[in-house]
Amino acid sequence: MTIQERVHSLAQPLAASLGLDVVEVEWTREHGRRILRVTIYKPAGISHDDCEALSRRLDAALDEAGAIQEPYHLEVSSPGAERPLESDEDYRRFAGRRVLIKLREPVAGRREWRGSLVGATPDEVVVAHEGGEMALPRGSISRARLSID
Repeated sequence: MTIQERVHSLAQPLAASLGLDVVEVEWTREHGRRILRVTIYKPAGISHDDCEALSRRLDAALDEAGAIQEPYHLEVSSPGAERPLESDEDYRRFAGRRVLIKLREPVAGRREWRGSLVGATPDEVVVAHEGGEMALPRGSISRARLSID
């Protein structure tokens, strides 16, 4: 199990008890130090208090579980207005919203699609754009996020 998976399994129940959802766990190195970044969501928006409450609970749970054996800095934050779309739940939750989807392989001659998210299946994501609707192969998506353009 990766560090991200271990942290997610510890963080999600704690987040749920606060009415939050963990949308991403990132384990990275920045400026010579380890960063554990946990991104959370709730429909009404994330407040500083939400981040602080989960940070305190998660910090204690990580210490108790001995999940990470090296020094790190914990960051709990909101995904922001242009949050990434990663899970089936993200695609369901944000149907009807503006999105930007970048592909590894072009579809209909384009690698970048902007439009309204219609929906998603395990195999494809459907976007309504100026020319109609386009089904994009999910396996070809390199990046998908909300767009405020």
